[in-house]
Amino acid sequence: MSSASCIEQKGVIERIENGQASVRLAVFQACAHCHSKSACGVADESTRNIEIALPDENYSIGEQVMIGMKRHLGIRATFLAYVFPFLLVMIVLILLTTLHLNELLSGIFSLISLVPYFILLYLFRDRLDRTFTFTLRKAA
Repeated sequence: MSSASCIEQKGVIERIENGQASVRLAVFQACAHCHSKSACGVADESTRNIEIALPDENYSIGEQVMIGMKRHLGIRATFLAYVFPFLLVMIVLILLTTLHLNELLSGIFSLISLVPYFILLYLFRDRLDRTFTFTLRKAA
């Protein structure tokens, strides 16, 4: 994949079994590389493990690899996780306040409207797993 059409991040293989590799990624907040992060206390680093199907090449535990995902899938994931829920809450809130429902109840019902959405995401998680696939290649 070309770097223009792919989002890539470096990771380390932690475990290999049944044709799957567990890859540890370092996750940085936006300000993690700031020169004043030690004084700030906001910058944090954490790790996340991702399960990826191994291609035919030989990989070993502890090896550095590049994990990639097509850029349009990243945009779709952002839309499903952040944009659509925000729009859903706003539409329900505006609709209920337009119908002259109490503001407190409008706010509560708009937040409750997220429950069916996230239940649907959970029910379709297998299909989403097949859609949002990662690629693995050896790091240079």
